[in-house]
Amino acid sequence: MTRASHRRDPSPRVTEMETALLQMFDRSRDAVIIATTQSLGIVNVSASASTLLGFSREELLGFTMAELHPDEGPQLRAFAAEVTRQGSGWTDELRCVTRSGDRLPVEISASVAPFDGSPRLIALVRDISKRRQDEDAMRRAFDRLRHDLDAAFRMQKSLLPAVSSLMPGVRFAWELYPCRTLGGDLLNVVRVDDRHLAFYILDVSGHGVGAAMMSVAVHRLLLPIPGLPGGSLGSAANGADPIGPAVICRELNARFQLDTRMPQYFTLLYGLLDVPGRTLRFTSAGHCPPILARPGREPEELRAPDLPIGLVPGASYGETTVHLEPGARLYLYSDGLTEAANTTGGQFGCERLRKAIARGRRESLPSSLRSLLGAMRDWSDGTELADDVTLLGIELER
Repeated sequence: MTRASHRRDPSPRVTEMETALLQMFDRSRDAVIIATTQSLGIVNVSASASTLLGFSREELLGFTMAELHPDEGPQLRAFAAEVTRQGSGWTDELRCVTRSGDRLPVEISASVAPFDGSPRLIALVRDISKRRQDEDAMRRAFDRLRHDLDAAFRMQKSLLPAVSSLMPGVRFAWELYPCRTLGGDLLNVVRVDDRHLAFYILDVSGHGVGAAMMSVAVHRLLLPIPGLPGGSLGSAANGADPIGPAVICRELNARFQLDTRMPQYFTLLYGLLDVPGRTLRFTSAGHCPPILARPGREPEELRAPDLPIGLVPGASYGETTVHLEPGARLYLYSDGLTEAANTTGGQFGCERLRKAIARGRRESLPSSLRSLLGAMRDWSDGTELADDVTLLGIELER
């Protein structure tokens, strides 16, 4: 680097106040550079400035501050003008050149103060190269984590049912509207035998990898394995009736007790539908009550509350049986839907949900679910979701 080619302010005089200020910072890791406000000619520096940049004090006194930022002269002058105008300023977007030619990322806190009647720009310069390295490492780690979380979400989503009709006389549809974090919502609909469909929707407490892993573990346990009696909770052994929802919940509660190794619980709504008999049996283990929309009637909540899975050892669970008419629809949902908040903090709630279901009664089942999500998004008015929103609709054909 060459010295300043233009003339600096004439005869800048080092004052006792400047000298005292510089001595205060000689043992600091921050360098102090004092320059004129017009040409930015350097009139004094702390010893730490030489340590930081590798130039001797005499060499630095021959430079302007702009020459210490050869790649960013306009930005440096704009920053100095702002400091001069406002009296102080801060930036971490500039780089100083060192004697070796390296570009050192720095944080500069500057102010203007009079010394012996002349305004001076006082710049405290801090090396932030280690901070930038740490930020880059954190950014790379975050990118890897985001990649892994995206892969985990895709894997979790691949477990969702892929077809809308598993048995004549009944159809289903589902929607999953995720928040920004990996969550513990999951649902499934499976054909157990020639007349029964089993379905569930679960919501593991909390978010993140732990919640997602628990939801997958429960999913695998509930997935029927044809030809393997007792191979999972959802299997029907040797032509016997499928395991009932209450027994399913009791078994899950025994296997997934909340403790220090497994500090999460989950809510579950598990149903068993006898399609030819149009009879529904379900257990709600702490989950949101399903909403039944019968033809020609207002949607109603089917309340049958029991404890969430994992909270109380030996908890008992009951079953509710409902007869369904042709054309009846059953809506299951996670609390992320009813607890979706708007800009004032108000929640979407069950009443708006029932009204939205009623409005969509003439739509197809998939379209009605999309309308529910649309009503929720309109209510939230762009407010970020705090939880996943999961919907499952089941309809008996007319």
